[in-house]
Amino acid sequence: MLSELRRRTRRVIRKAYLPVMPERARDAQSIVTWKREQSDQLFYVFAGRGMGLMIEPMAFFRETGLFDTNFVMMRDFQRFFYHAGLSRELPDIDAIRRRLLACREEMPQVTESFCLGSSMGGHAAIVFGHHLKVDTVFAFGPQTLIDLRRLLAATGRTDASVFPEAHRDLRVLLGDHNGRTEYKIFYCADFEKDRRSAERLRGLPGVELFPQEGNSHTVVKEMQERGLLRDVLPLR
Repeated sequence: MLSELRRRTRRVIRKAYLPVMPERARDAQSIVTWKREQSDQLFYVFAGRGMGLMIEPMAFFRETGLFDTNFVMMRDFQRFFYHAGLSRELPDIDAIRRRLLACREEMPQVTESFCLGSSMGGHAAIVFGHHLKVDTVFAFGPQTLIDLRRLLAATGRTDASVFPEAHRDLRVLLGDHNGRTEYKIFYCADFEKDRRSAERLRGLPGVELFPQEGNSHTVVKEMQERGLLRDVLPLR
């Protein structure tokens, strides 16, 4: 009786946790590809829990110039750090990785690739950037140590095995450098939680920290207000 009550509680929590949107619509919005044949750069963009980039995605793309490049924009409606898949077609992290590799292969003009994300998406940008061996990762306010028990309770999930231990602690993952990728971590210096999260990665191969003024989690918004976003990405 108690176990059944727990299962029902998890279902209720998970239903409340996900946006009220038909599954087919979520699938359609979970991954969007934007191609620019004149650009030789490809950005993989991972949205955070709010399905944005700490500011509206369109504003981010305009200010950074991403509209002039190739990009793949992803949203994780499961809010499980991209480890429970994006859609019925992409049911797990390996399927997402294969799709992203295929996207790159479909753009023969691409010579540079990047991962970019904020908060939960910043964590994903680091994980996928490591495995895809992109040139550079841009992570804004990323979580670098995941409390999996708390995440499972919040999402109502029970499948802990889909979240590898090395992905829970990014210090472990990046300790084994892939030989290529650089990681640029942006965070508000006076926001203790994000500062501690970022500083856990200090000294690891390829990692560079970029503390910003401010005391909030939304470092992208802080940078936007100071006119600093437009010079962050190495666009050509």
